[in-house]
Amino acid sequence: MSITKSLLFLTCAAILASGCVSNNKVSVEKPSAKDKVLTDSSATNAVVCTYEKKLGKLIKEKVCYSKRDREIIKENAEEFKREKKSKRI
Repeated sequence: MSITKSLLFLTCAAILASGCVSNNKVSVEKPSAKDKVLTDSSATNAVVCTYEKKLGKLIKEKVCYSKRDREIIKENAEEFKREKKSKRI
């Protein structure tokens, strides 16, 4: 009886552990006409796509941003963190 319980426990643990494995895929695509930003450097026009899990959803969605847009989002997030941190004190 205890062997079957331990086997069942190990099977459940393996299933739960495999569900926690992250599957983040990053792909770089050529920018389309609507994604192009009017700048001199083509490196800032490169579009980077990732699969991100949205809040409240179980399925990851493909999200594409240019490198410039990603930098702007990162800067805004850092500024928001600084503002929240300064209000806590």
